[in-house]
Amino acid sequence: MNAIDLLEAVGSADEKEIAGAEEALNRSAPRTRWVAALAACLAVMLCIGILPGLLREKPVHEIMEDSSYTLAEDTSPLIAAVPIYYIQDGTLLSEERELEVNPQKIFPVWREKNGIGEEVVLYSVFIDTHGTESRYTVEGNDVATYTPGEYTTFEIRISAALKEYFPEKGEEMLLDSLEKTLATPYFGLPVDEFNLIYE
Repeated sequence: MNAIDLLEAVGSADEKEIAGAEEALNRSAPRTRWVAALAACLAVMLCIGILPGLLREKPVHEIMEDSSYTLAEDTSPLIAAVPIYYIQDGTLLSEERELEVNPQKIFPVWREKNGIGEEVVLYSVFIDTHGTESRYTVEGNDVATYTPGEYTTFEIRISAALKEYFPEKGEEMLLDSLEKTLATPYFGLPVDEFNLIYE
């Protein structure tokens, strides 16, 4: 079809067909806008409210400090009933405490419950779900979504002074209590690989 054929085809279009097409276009536009607005609202809610709390590679406090993320005005810390695992008479027990879901806030409570001194310092916790991040723009705002992968790596960097407590507490049980205490607040993500790095 060339330009002349196209001009003849458009020129022979009936006025009623053109009016009907415009009417159908106008009827579907509000529905499309409504669906797009709803999808944008859900995406924003997931990204700044729910999703970072559920599955993330960074703890809440690191996301809040990272300027590449935009959070809602209310950046109150996430408070939850966190199980603190501890050893008592050779048995691993747990006790729930209302704490900020932040490894740096949880660790001192674990340390105290297990009779560990303040010389043992938690340097960092890193959770990698080997997922993918997508970024897009909604009404001029950058939005990020994260899709977790199938395999979770949990890495803790801690002071080597912890090793001094192994003879008294038992290395395996003490490290198990530490892993469970720090991994559970991340909404029960299964840990496929646990790496403990002493510094």
